[in-house]
Amino acid sequence: MQPGNTPVPDSQRENVPFWFDPLCPWAWITSRWMLEVEQVRPVRADWRIMSLSYLNLVQREGKGLTDDYRDLMVRAWGPVRVCAAAAEHHGHGILGPLYTALGTRLHNHRRRDDPAVIPEALAEAGLPPSLPRSLRPGRALSSISSSRTHMTRRSTRSDWTSGHRFSVSSARPCSVLSSRRRPAVRPPDSYGMASC
Repeated sequence: MQPGNTPVPDSQRENVPFWFDPLCPWAWITSRWMLEVEQVRPVRADWRIMSLSYLNLVQREGKGLTDDYRDLMVRAWGPVRVCAAAAEHHGHGILGPLYTALGTRLHNHRRRDDPAVIPEALAEAGLPPSLPRSLRPGRALSSISSSRTHMTRRSTRSDWTSGHRFSVSSARPCSVLSSRRRPAVRPPDSYGMASC
């Protein structure tokens, strides 16, 4: 809504790319704020998947990680792969509802180790329970890696918080998904939370 409670047509909203890893608590907190911003500014979140597992285990080869954090990164592959399968088979628009369903369980309900999280989130988002098996094991990694071109482009962003637009251009490209090397740590073949 614009000031004065006048609804803004979707065609007049600016898409704001929002990169998320379902297991990241900071992305979750910021995503909930972004949904509130959508109610008062002419913007719309454009949900996009990124992977902290890819960043930490593949690109950085797991260097400098504690054992506990490495274990978390291994488990984090599952939700990312499920999101990649959902986007591939049901379109990019499913990511917002699926992220909300996953994030509510993972962060608000603190169920990070519960294997029922993914099936419940799929059901809430109206997705089939067989979805995690529909993505070939190498496809998720390929899908995440290919999105690097979107993350590395110099982009202009708008700040709507003050009511004035101004542009911010990144000084250097983000290297989150730019590695072409063979992964040092392979993601598990199973998509369930228990082995993620």
